[in-house]
Parts: sequence; structure tokens; C-alpha cells
Amino acid sequence: MKVSDLKIFSLGFGASLPALPNSKGPGRQRTTPAGAALRDAHREIVLPRADDDSGGQDGGRPQILLVEEDRRFFELVEWILADGAPEFALVHAPRLSAALAVLTRQPIRLVLTDLRLPDSTGPATVRHLARAAPNVPLIVLSGVSDIEVALACVRDGAEELVVKQALDSEALIRLIRITLERRRRLAEQWAAGYDDPLTGVRGPAALEAVGRQFLKVSDRTGLAIGALVLRAEGQGTSPAGEPARIVELAAVVRQTVRRCDVIARVEPNELALILVGDRPGFSVASTRLQKALVTLPSRGQLRMGVADYDRRHPETIQELLALARDSLRPVQA
Repeated sequence: MKVSDLKIFSLGFGASLPALPNSKGPGRQRTTPAGAALRDAHREIVLPRADDDSGGQDGGRPQILLVEEDRRFFELVEWILADGAPEFALVHAPRLSAALAVLTRQPIRLVLTDLRLPDSTGPATVRHLARAAPNVPLIVLSGVSDIEVALACVRDGAEELVVKQALDSEALIRLIRITLERRRRLAEQWAAGYDDPLTGVRGPAALEAVGRQFLKVSDRTGLAIGALVLRAEGQGTSPAGEPARIVELAAVVRQTVRRCDVIARVEPNELALILVGDRPGFSVASTRLQKALVTLPSRGQLRMGVADYDRRHPETIQELLALARDSLRPVQA
């Protein structure tokens, strides 16, 4: 986004906004309310774990990442949050590459991004960010009002697309709070769900309960237990869009694996399986499932990971799933 665009956008916030700094001329001093001094240091962030309630916090404040080339626009949004929503801390990444780097290090609650960056443009920006942080909500703040671009962004993982010129400060704060509350409720539903009515498979609570029993049996008898995670990325996987992809994937998995294996939808775009039986059978199951998945006409980006339970070093179901997620690899034809 260019500075000239910022002038248009700032008009939409009304006269209550402070004047932006201008190093090329006098009379443009920016004033801020007490305690709202701008932070110049670049801070890095990483994704939260599914069981991490801290949600990415800086001194107790949830962090929001703004991916935006223009420093003045970052300062504008930072002032808006400091003035109207001081419970949030804003972090700046001027390029897509910087955003992807910081998303791997510390937790973050929400991403705001422009579509025009020095190293990425258009819906591809959304695809890269959604792939790096599939469980973090993403809002596009764009100067482009093209409906096709908006639809492409939502299909690729954005919760919302807002035209900058049409947004005011109160609307921005309200949108951030609504998006975070929507995601919080969704996470609670997944955590408490025993069955997923959309896909017909189990929910996270059922996977936890059944998996815990399997681990106890394994500790007593030596029964081989494994975990397989299948994640869908790209078109059709946005929580705000029609989740037809996950329904299609669940149907393929149910037809491919054995009845003794437990299937659950643990995230909007993720299936998890508890595999039971001989350990060599886990490799057979993953190979068979991979062959079935590559035949899908529009499989998009699919990633699969497998982990074995080692009863000599006991793990919880969540720890076993975390190991499977660490081994996620693209499903190859």
C-alpha cells in the first residue's frame, strides 16, 4: 500500500485521528493520548498450541500481527487500538517473509494483512499466511474493492475482507473483537464436541476419551498405537467458507481405514486418526490413505503426519498428535 492510499483511508476514520508524522515538512506533529507512545522495536511472534490459553500475550495483552509495508499505516492502526482497544498489542511485519518468520516463534491471536506487499500480492498473500497459521483468524485490510478478489481471499482462508476506504476506527475494533469471539466459540465447540455432525466422524472430546483408553491398553498389553493427522489447506478450508473439502476428505478416510481405527475432526481443517494394531500396519494404512487421497479431483494442499506411541516413554493423546503434526508432509501423487 502506498502512502497516498493512506490519506484516503485516514479520512474514513474521521477528524478524531491524530495527524501523522511528516519528516519532509513542518506542522505535522503527531499527538497521542497519555500512555499511547508508539513502539518502534520489532517483536516476533509464534503460533499458540491448541491447549495454550494465553493466546499470544505481551504483558498480558493478546497480540495482533499487522502485515503492512507502510510504517505510517501501522502507526495509524496502532494509535487506533491504543486509543479504543488498549487490551491488544500490535506487532508489525513489513513483508510476507517477515510475517512467516515471526509466525513460527511466538503465539498470536489474529492477523491483519494488506494484499500488496513487497514480496507478495493478491490472494497468494492470504494463502501463505493461512498455511503458516491455519488456526489463527485472518482479516484482509485492502484498498481493492474487487468482489472476485474478496471471494478468492475468503476461499483461501480469510475470515473477512474490508476495503480500507470504507472502514472507520470503531468498525475496525468491533471487527477484531467479533472475529476473535467467533473463533473462541468455535474452539470451545471443537473441544467439547463428541461427534461432528458435518462429517459424521468423532469430535475432539471423543478422540481424547477413546484414545486415552487405548493408551492404557497399550501400556498393559503392548498393543501398538499410532496417530495420523491429515490437514487440508487452501481452497475450501476457511472457517468462514463452505467446508466441502473436509467433508470430502472425511468420506475418503472412512472408506479407506479399518473399523477399529478412530477418526475425529479436531480442527475445522484437520482430521486425526488413532491407529490400532501391528506397527507395520501404520505404514500400510498411511500409504493406502495417500493413494486414495491423490485420486481426488481437487485435493488442493493436503499434508499428512504419522507418529507411533512409545510405551517406554508414555505420552498423552495430545502429545502424540503433536508429534504427528511435527511430521506433516505434503501428500504426493
